[in-house]
Amino acid sequence: MKIIKNLSLGLLLAGLVSACGARPQFADRFDGYSNSWGPSESGQYLSADLQCSETPNIVSSTGQASQEYRACRDTSASTSIRLFPADGAVRTVCVFPTLGGRGIVANPYGTIYTRYAVQCSNVSAEGTLIQFGSLQFDAVQVVRASDASIMSYCLAYGNVSACASQSSLQYATGNL
Repeated sequence: MKIIKNLSLGLLLAGLVSACGARPQFADRFDGYSNSWGPSESGQYLSADLQCSETPNIVSSTGQASQEYRACRDTSASTSIRLFPADGAVRTVCVFPTLGGRGIVANPYGTIYTRYAVQCSNVSAEGTLIQFGSLQFDAVQVVRASDASIMSYCLAYGNVSACASQSSLQYATGNL
């Protein structure tokens, strides 16, 4: 009986001692009025120097707000951005990375329509991660997914604005 009593008391004390110092750990989280950043993304795109603009930094060639975006560079991987539509509407777009104002050739042997680096995705108010592997870029051009082949042609043409006006292409562009 004494052994059972001592064993029970020992187990109780062991349980109490092991619980000491065990505090739940919570990841940092930033909840803004317009966006919610999950635990894994809390500081990933909002750096100390605020690389994520509050106003659209990818602006439409025609001035239409429905074609404008905010793009935030990932501070830990310069080949990724998070794209937000300025009006919060969900749409399917294609993003072409550019370097020095020129499209980046990803497949030199491809046709004009498959030659340039591009990433297509649904973009929503929560923001969409756009990744370009190991490609370095300093700006992006965004078009509706249905206009991706026209944008590829305009990049090959060399003067995107002239080509876009001739083909009635609506696009947005901006530096990161």
